[in-house]
Amino acid sequence: MKTYLPPGIEPKFSRPVHQIVDSDLGNWEKGELYGTSIIQALTHWSGGWTDWNMVLDTQGGPTWSPKPYNAPIIANLTSDEFYKQPSYYFLAHFSSFIPPGSKRVGLTTEDARGLEYAAFLTPEGRIVVTIQNKCFVPTLTYISQGLLSILRKLKSSPEKELRLLLLGLDNAGKTTLLKSLASEDIAHITPTQGFNIKSVQSEGFKLNVWDIGGQRKIRPYWRNYFENTDVLIYVIDSSDRKRLDETGQELEELLSEDKLVNVPLLIYANKQDLLHAAPAAEIAERLGLHTIKDRPWQIQACSATVGEGVKVRLLVALLQKIDCTVQFS
Repeated sequence: MKTYLPPGIEPKFSRPVHQIVDSDLGNWEKGELYGTSIIQALTHWSGGWTDWNMVLDTQGGPTWSPKPYNAPIIANLTSDEFYKQPSYYFLAHFSSFIPPGSKRVGLTTEDARGLEYAAFLTPEGRIVVTIQNKCFVPTLTYISQGLLSILRKLKSSPEKELRLLLLGLDNAGKTTLLKSLASEDIAHITPTQGFNIKSVQSEGFKLNVWDIGGQRKIRPYWRNYFENTDVLIYVIDSSDRKRLDETGQELEELLSEDKLVNVPLLIYANKQDLLHAAPAAEIAERLGLHTIKDRPWQIQACSATVGEGVKVRLLVALLQKIDCTVQFS
C-alpha cells in the first residue's frame, strides 16, 4: 500500500521519513489536530476533504513528503494487521453526517473561544452542526435552529404560510413599513387603532404580516395575537432617543411571554434618514440585544418612508440570515 502519485511522478524520498512507534498508535492528540484541520478547511468554504495518506505502513510511508505523516489507518505489513487511528473515527463521523452534496450554512456565534465549528445543510434537508471543544474544560453549548426549516417547508409546500407579528411603540413607523413591503402608497398614514394584515410574496414565500397598534392603551391586547407566530418583527423609531428605554422595556416583556418562547426576532431600526437617528449598533447596545440567548435575532437599519432596507426580498434574506444561530457560554 502506498500514497497515490500521479503517473510519471516519482517519490522525492526513497526511504521512510518517519518511523511510527507505539506511542503514535491511538494518539488522540493527533486525532484532534486532524479534526481541527477538517473543520478549518470546511469553514473557509473548501469544497470537501480528501486525505492523500488514507493508509500508511508502520514506517510512515511510502510517501513523497518530508513531513512526518500519520494516517487514519496504519498497516503492519509484517503481520497483516490494520490499526484504525483516532483520525479514522474523525473522518468517519464527518463522512457519516455530512454526505456529498451538503452545503455550508452560516452561523451567528456568541463567545466561541476555544471552539472550532461549522454547519451544513444536507441534501435531505437536515442541518448538521460540527463543534470541537479545544479548551479542555466543559463547555455548555446552545443550538437553536430558526427559520431555515420553516422557509424550506414553505418552498416545498406553497399552501403553507409564514405568520409575522409586527409590533412596536406608537409612531415607530410600523404601518408605513408594512405598506412599503406591500409596495403600497404611503402618502396618507393614520395611527393604527386595531390591526392591519398584509400578505406579501417573494422567492416563493407567502408572508402574512400582522401589524398591531402600538398606543399604550392597545399594548395589553398584543398578547391576543401571539398564537402561532413564526417570527416577531419589532420596529423602533431610531430618532426618538428619549423613548429607547420605553421601547426596550416593552421588548423585554415580549421576549418573556410563553407563547413567544424561541420565536426568532427581527428588529427594524427605522427612520434612519432623520438627522438625529441612533445607529442600529447603538440601539442594539442600549437594548442589550447581545444578551439574548434563547432565540436567533437580527437588527436591520431602515427608513420606511424612503424605502431603504424594507424590500420584501431583503426581508426574506434577513429571515434566512437568522436561520441558524449557535451560542456558546
